[in-house]
Amino acid sequence: MAKKRKKSALWRYWGYLPFTGALLGWLNPEIGPAVVMGLAAVSTVYFLFQAPTPCGAPNRKAGQSCRNNASGLLLGCYLQDHKWRRAGMLAHRHRWAELAASFGGGWRTALPVLAETATVVSGISAAIVYFVPQAK
Repeated sequence: MAKKRKKSALWRYWGYLPFTGALLGWLNPEIGPAVVMGLAAVSTVYFLFQAPTPCGAPNRKAGQSCRNNASGLLLGCYLQDHKWRRAGMLAHRHRWAELAASFGGGWRTALPVLAETATVVSGISAAIVYFVPQAK
């Protein structure tokens, strides 16, 4: 029987490399905004769907949330009921406050949220620089 290979701990955090590249790309003018947009897009997908975070889905016990490991800011843990709980909260405006509160549970969720925010701002800025004609 074949052994199941475990991913190394560093491989789980691969998305921080394009995040760093997207932010540092602004310091080197030779890279250009198109590369920064590409790195920001890859980093955004990583943080939304692959970054290791706690699940945070509400449990049946009042005031408690799930503490299992999840993949990404929008996905839940292995439990079927939790898988798309956060993504479903985006569709209902009255649940946005609950979604925002679930992101503030500690550094394990706050760091990907801050990195995702910086990535989106960097990507939008790169798109503006790339598509809006500059005065010469």
